[in-house]
Amino acid sequence: MSDGWIIPEQLVGDTLQAGLDELEEMRLAQDGSFERIIDTMFLNLPAEKKEQIRTWFGKNSIRILENYPREPQETPCYCLVLDPETQKGFVGDTIGEGSFIGGTVVQDGEEWTSTVGVLCYSENGELLKWIYHIAKFLLARNRRALITVAHEDVSMSGRDFGFDPRFLQAGRFVYRRALMVTLSYTQIGADEHVLENEIEGTDTTPDVVGGMPYAEFEE
Repeated sequence: MSDGWIIPEQLVGDTLQAGLDELEEMRLAQDGSFERIIDTMFLNLPAEKKEQIRTWFGKNSIRILENYPREPQETPCYCLVLDPETQKGFVGDTIGEGSFIGGTVVQDGEEWTSTVGVLCYSENGELLKWIYHIAKFLLARNRRALITVAHEDVSMSGRDFGFDPRFLQAGRFVYRRALMVTLSYTQIGADEHVLENEIEGTDTTPDVVGGMPYAEFEE
């Protein structure tokens, strides 16, 4: 459970950016770590293709955008979009960490499943394949960072979306591929009304929390 409310697309974007920053640090270190991680990412590519990827990274970067690119010049890029997310149910009357009885903070939890689309854009079909698999690798590699915040489960899926028709009038053919990152988690937030009532000494909440009377918690 998270101890507050998370923004899923921000979490995925920050994790992906941290992975890209780490790649750049490896490249600049010139200690062989960048070459090794490219070999690991693209295990079944021929050596000349891996070298092309290393060379490309030496001259270019992949930006991360909120929502969709407006101009072809913004590609190659990753775009973060929120796919349908669902509130699956409630975890009622949970006592949160740091709460206390007598001045009780009663917390309600909400179970959510959120899917964040990491849309990969490029005018080069081969480059699109590379940046898609880089995103997949980096998010899988840093999956612990996602779980640390979401505290539940993380899964990924992917698909081609075909070209983006918005850029055809400008004579630009921009390919798209999507990596879908699904987070299942429970959001926890203090019930401020309960807290306020108890501070005023007018608590109107039931005398049972999680099926157990308050008295059983009191010393």
